[in-house]
Amino acid sequence: MARNLPDRSPAMGARRRVRSKIAENGKELRKRDIWVRKTTVDWKDESVWANIRNQGCYHKSDDIIVSCGTVTINKADGPCPKVLVVYNNRIGIFQLPKGRKDIGEGYLDAAIRETTEETGIAVRPLRLRFGSRSTPPRLATATGATAYGSEDPSTGVTRSLSNEMIGVSE
Repeated sequence: MARNLPDRSPAMGARRRVRSKIAENGKELRKRDIWVRKTTVDWKDESVWANIRNQGCYHKSDDIIVSCGTVTINKADGPCPKVLVVYNNRIGIFQLPKGRKDIGEGYLDAAIRETTEETGIAVRPLRLRFGSRSTPPRLATATGATAYGSEDPSTGVTRSLSNEMIGVSE
């Protein structure tokens, strides 16, 4: 009679070690405090924008890399929810925690990893219910026909689609 024996492959052992390490790190993360800044950034202050322009990292649109992050909300401390931000010492502003997605990594996994790395706070995803719609614009063609969201044959990218956010429901 065959019995189901636990998988003892090296890969399975490595997964267990990773899970154990994550659990250990999670215990440490829960002990950290969340700091709250009582003042806000004055976005009308030209020196804030000068810092961003002079020290920020800007790329042309064809050089963009995938960046993933979270909007982490803490509702536990009272009636007013708090949003988790990190202070960028280089340019002197607060930002949402985010970072580069690793090759082969999912977007959600990258967002959670980057938030934990930058803040030391373990986060978990929540369902976000929102409505959206996409309406392809009409493109006139030489034959007089109407094309919707034509595709560039050299790249396979669909051009001229527009997205619009239409609201959030709780």
